[in-house]
Amino acid sequence: MWRYTLKRLGMAVPVLFGISIIAFFSVRWVPGDTITAMLGAQYTEEQAERLREQYGLDQPVVVQYGRWLSQILRGDWGTSVYTRQPVIEAIAERLPVTLQLVAMSLAMAIALALPLGVWAAVRRRGPVDASVTVLGLLGLSVPGFWLGTLLILGLSLQLGWFPSGGFIRWSVDPWANLHHLFLPALTLGGAVAAVLLRMTRAAMLDVLDEEYIDLARAKGLSPRRWIIRHALRNALIPIITVTGIQAGYLLGGSVVIEQIFSLPGIGMLSLQAINNRDYLLLQGVILFIGTTFVVINLVIDLIYTWLDPRITY
Repeated sequence: MWRYTLKRLGMAVPVLFGISIIAFFSVRWVPGDTITAMLGAQYTEEQAERLREQYGLDQPVVVQYGRWLSQILRGDWGTSVYTRQPVIEAIAERLPVTLQLVAMSLAMAIALALPLGVWAAVRRRGPVDASVTVLGLLGLSVPGFWLGTLLILGLSLQLGWFPSGGFIRWSVDPWANLHHLFLPALTLGGAVAAVLLRMTRAAMLDVLDEEYIDLARAKGLSPRRWIIRHALRNALIPIITVTGIQAGYLLGGSVVIEQIFSLPGIGMLSLQAINNRDYLLLQGVILFIGTTFVVINLVIDLIYTWLDPRITY
């Protein structure tokens, strides 16, 4: 296990190197630059040239990348040119909001998708299966920004059940914190629930056709026991794989949802960095999300051995 973990960490190095290249060069495709956005209406060519020289933006792009990468390897993620705040500090301030949003979204998606997926598989080719399939297709088809807007109009502005936006920290008021995050988590988790629902149904159908399931039923085991202990347990590996991938996508997908519901998370931070052409801040956010995605995939691979002892590394 330890050898495999070290091997995977070694394989993650070139992946993270590739992410750093994409993060650095992609942000420079955005029209304009940091200095232009920072000076705004007071822009003059002389001031711009002086500031570009001060921040090293007058150097060739490859030289800028090498300097930034060497700083990252030393643990220095740089300082935001626009806010003068260290990048790692800015990410750490916004991270709890996004992490809680992603955790709530994933929890709601799993709580909805697993029971419905299992139920549809057990009642295959029936009205329950057809209804769940249609529900999954709807979840995949509805855009998140449209669903979020619809929930705000219906459950917030019309019925007044939930606030339309804003954020209150857990340490201040736990109930208000959950109350404010319910609609964003429901919106963000909708598409994930649809993906997990379809995967759960497909994985369960494969397992239910196995002979050991017929044997378990012939031995007189209760439906709850053979469905959960024998069928669902053996169907969990593909479900866990998709869940890990979706968890990584939720970090990136939170950008639009945080903007709609005015949540001060990493998504909102990245949008501000784009608007301000804040290269270092945007590079740091992209690199952080990419690193998190790599770590999640490693954790998922290690969970496999716990779910199925036959898997060895």
